[in-house]
Amino acid sequence: MSDSGAFTLRMKRTSYKSQDLYYEEPGFTLKVYLEMSGVPDYDFVGVINAFDNWTEPAGAPISEGKRDQILQRIQAWSISERVRLDFSPPMNFDVALQDMGRKGWMIDRQSDRTVRATAPNRSDLGAATTAIEPVGLFQKLWKAFGGANIANLTRFFWARVVLGIACAIAAIWTFWRFAKS
Repeated sequence: MSDSGAFTLRMKRTSYKSQDLYYEEPGFTLKVYLEMSGVPDYDFVGVINAFDNWTEPAGAPISEGKRDQILQRIQAWSISERVRLDFSPPMNFDVALQDMGRKGWMIDRQSDRTVRATAPNRSDLGAATTAIEPVGLFQKLWKAFGGANIANLTRFFWARVVLGIACAIAAIWTFWRFAKS
């Protein structure tokens, strides 16, 4: 195993939502499957178990010290490339389904071993999960219309349209006034 410090890192797109991360050093290649993250903190996520064995030579174990070194190199590379990566243990599917059930999802296991998960009714989740707090120019207008429900969002949208039209008219009038003088 090479400790000379010569290594390369690259990502290769495999689909619209996944990429392979390649870590290569003389005589060794590690290919790590990454998926787009579902959370805003990371761009791509992968499982930490991918760092147990080399891809080439196939199945050769990676020592704990070497694994730590590779992960440090990947972290430094990802910062320089502005790619936010996270590696964590794989999740057990049954544990994930139990967690979803505790959160109100309806879990229906079929006889053919497929699973249907139905999201909870959003109105049952309470205001805390649906509240949107905008900041900036339209905050007062937003609060005047009462916050985030569909009727208020529609009124807020039209109020922004009217405000935009009013601003455009004022800009045209101002331009026309100064163009005359």
